[in-house]
Amino acid sequence: MIAADAEALVAAVADWASKREDIRALALVGSWARGNPRPTSDLDILLLSDLARNYQRGTWLDEMKFDKAGFRVRSSLSASYGAVWSAHVQLEPLPI
Repeated sequence: MIAADAEALVAAVADWASKREDIRALALVGSWARGNPRPTSDLDILLLSDLARNYQRGTWLDEMKFDKAGFRVRSSLSASYGAVWSAHVQLEPLPI
């Protein structure tokens, strides 16, 4: 994983969010955002949305163009922290 990979993933997420009228704020945090992910690092996406419940189910991750960054979603895990919900997204490089 190199910094260019992280930048490409940030761009894919930002491009997706910019087309959604319900997204009020977006942040990427953790090792991907810092540009130093390990192979086991998950992508941490924070969204503030008027329709937050819509992101707890459905295929919104499939709408992000991770393939343009050279990755695909391997798995995702949902976690609830009271008023806050998160999706921990595991990515893997696309086969060459």
